[in-house]
Amino acid sequence: PPIKLQEKVGAEGGNLAVGDGYLLVASEDKLVVFCQNRRLIERFREATALAPEQAQNYYRLALAAESSGMSELAMEHLKLTLSKAKPNEVVDGLPLMEAVRDHQHRIYMQQGYAAKEKEDWDLALSNFASAGEIARMPRDRLTATLELAESQAGSKRFKEAVKTLQSVLADPNLRS
Repeated sequence: PPIKLQEKVGAEGGNLAVGDGYLLVASEDKLVVFCQNRRLIERFREATALAPEQAQNYYRLALAAESSGMSELAMEHLKLTLSKAKPNEVVDGLPLMEAVRDHQHRIYMQQGYAAKEKEDWDLALSNFASAGEIARMPRDRLTATLELAESQAGSKRFKEAVKTLQSVLADPNLRS
């Protein structure tokens, strides 16, 4: 079946070359390179070894790990990113610290949903609480807090669930 490059990644078709785990697509005006995430992880591990002070290498490794479903590796490298990042450092047009927090929030939420589905309430509670604490945006914090309350109720901790919901009502940033 044809690969829908334009829809998936904004790349048009062209001449293809494959080698050493990479796919190159050469069109009239650009060259697009695709590779497996494990290859990216290897590359960024090498980059962190060569330049251990560069926060962006840890961040890029974390993104590759996250997209491969390797949440623990991603979280480890997001934490390393925070320890190495400079306050004014920017990645993809966003302050690096904020980008890291957004990824951490997303991973905590994913892990919380997975734990909730398995009715592993303690793990769900831990992840949703962490997601709520780290969320930058009120909407993200609200979602995490509501999931926390739902998981508290699911684990028969009704008083905690009520208290959590009352905290939503008491916070003007979450009410609006």
